[in-house]
Amino acid sequence: MSAQTKQNLRQQIQAERAKKTPTELESAGKNIANQDWAQLIIGDNIACYASWSNEPGTTALRQILIAGGKQVFLPIIKPDSQMRWGADQPPYSLNKFGITEPEISDFNLESAAAVILPALCADKSGNRLGRGAGYFDRELANIPSFQQGGPMRIALLFDDEVLPNVPTEEHDAAINLIVTPARVIRCETGSL
Repeated sequence: MSAQTKQNLRQQIQAERAKKTPTELESAGKNIANQDWAQLIIGDNIACYASWSNEPGTTALRQILIAGGKQVFLPIIKPDSQMRWGADQPPYSLNKFGITEPEISDFNLESAAAVILPALCADKSGNRLGRGAGYFDRELANIPSFQQGGPMRIALLFDDEVLPNVPTEEHDAAINLIVTPARVIRCETGSL
């Protein structure tokens, strides 16, 4: 598996996502939010992300989680290519990528019940392909896996982005669950 293979797949999926209309993106986000999150995540602290560009929307999901009594935290990208976390509440600002960020809090990712992370595709074995910057992979590298008592790792995708096989490298963080607008898939490496 080469870095070029991963890059080609990223370009292919981003080209397909670019064809999606704002209505399709919003609909996908609402359908993802309408999954049974109370059953999927046991625990109160949830690390999520603020969707941007042509990702499945997370606004409705974050609202549902908060309304259900969960505390949601969003990443904040720092100049050292690391992430910090802040409670999903105003005031917000936009980072250098145009992504919504809250103010920094003392939230520790290891205390999360779940980490909802962006992905371009994933497979049922728990392999996930992100955009390539590695922010979430670096964050999760120092956190125990779900099987070792760490947070459940959940990727949000469009239905056609669940692939038979996704190329990975050793540093790529595995996921436990894939949530799409139409289904929830428990990954083989993420036995629950």
